Amino acid sequence: MKVVHINATRGGGAALCALRISDSLKAKGVETHMIVSSGEATDTFTVVQKDRNFWDETKMRRRIRNQLLRFNLFYGEDQLERKLWKANQKSSEHVFSHLPLTSYKSLSHHPLIEEADIVHLHWISGFVDYPSFFKEVKKPIVWTLHDKYPAVGLMHYCSEFFPVPKALVPIDQECREIKRKAVQGLKNLHIVAISKLMLEICDKSDILHGLDTTLIHNGVDTNIFKPTEKSEARQELGLPIQNEDGAKTTIFMVCGFDIFSRNKGLSRVIQALNGIDLPNKMLICIGAVPESMPDLKASFPIKFFGLIKDSTLLSKLYSAADFYIQASLEETFAQTPLEAMSCGTPVVLTPCSGAPEIIHPYNGILCDGFEVNDLRQGIQDALKEEQKGSFSPSLIRANMVDNFSYDIIADQYLKLYEKVLN
Repeated sequence: MKVVHINATRGGGAALCALRISDSLKAKGVETHMIVSSGEATDTFTVVQKDRNFWDETKMRRRIRNQLLRFNLFYGEDQLERKLWKANQKSSEHVFSHLPLTSYKSLSHHPLIEEADIVHLHWISGFVDYPSFFKEVKKPIVWTLHDKYPAVGLMHYCSEFFPVPKALVPIDQECREIKRKAVQGLKNLHIVAISKLMLEICDKSDILHGLDTTLIHNGVDTNIFKPTEKSEARQELGLPIQNEDGAKTTIFMVCGFDIFSRNKGLSRVIQALNGIDLPNKMLICIGAVPESMPDLKASFPIKFFGLIKDSTLLSKLYSAADFYIQASLEETFAQTPLEAMSCGTPVVLTPCSGAPEIIHPYNGILCDGFEVNDLRQGIQDALKEEQKGSFSPSLIRANMVDNFSYDIIADQYLKLYEKVLN
């Protein structure tokens, strides 16, 4: 069996998931390749360039094109791009968005795709051109949805917390229609939802409703993310074990690529911890740090480690923490709680993404909501359960190994591949 995985980038959570799925399938004898849109080509990654475009060949031509867009002198797909540009001038809210039209219209004829038995899509925004790709690729397509974007219109974050700005509603509707026409009724397209929440979103989506959909959770590399003895991890990382009076230091951890984004909720975590009577506490943060650090108004120490690409180092940070907190307003199925639990660390999660599916009495607390008070109560409940001895590092770890290791996830994908090929 030959499978080609397609992801827009080499970096990021979706790319890492795709790579681990690919590697796990290789270990089971499947021939797999990965196609991306940028970076250097390697034995693992094949890089595809944009189609040759007259306007992109020189800086001067790009400037002329931008002026033509500005004055509404383009039509068709370029007109759609102009509408988005114009709408963004009116909207004060920056949203993470993409058009479903791209300059990679020859991608569907790439030799790796033509040779493959299965085409496996992952995070394809800005890479796969919806109308041409889904029309021209006739072989089985499996599409793992790493965020909501395929099920909605223009935006990646799309919920009560991130409504479509008024200025972007028309372009959002146009994007929905382009996607709907591209995929509705396709018999060779099989959707993978990575949480029950995403299953519901697919069913309610006017774009994806009625398409064959399977639930397969994200996995975690349990060979990399594994427990390190807590005091050993803290000593190695320069983190305190106790204060000068011998009182235990309780360490909380948060993680996110853009750790200061409203979605990730760092400010809410800090406010929640400020209101908890726990004298010797500390917060460690993993994620991009701005050049100008905002005033965090924290009554306790916070240590920023920046973005970490070394999974072994990240594993030791999870092991060093007493609790991992995910305060996100919106996720599809966040990877970091799985990694923390694979290291035996209990979690405190807001009720988004797949959180309700992975929380058990022995591994963490599910908050009732997303507000500061909900987080504070969740953290307090976790501290009480820890004192009672409810959390079991060995059980937390075993649950990950038995249900979320990539060997298990690869078997689920193999079963789906066999189904769609038959």
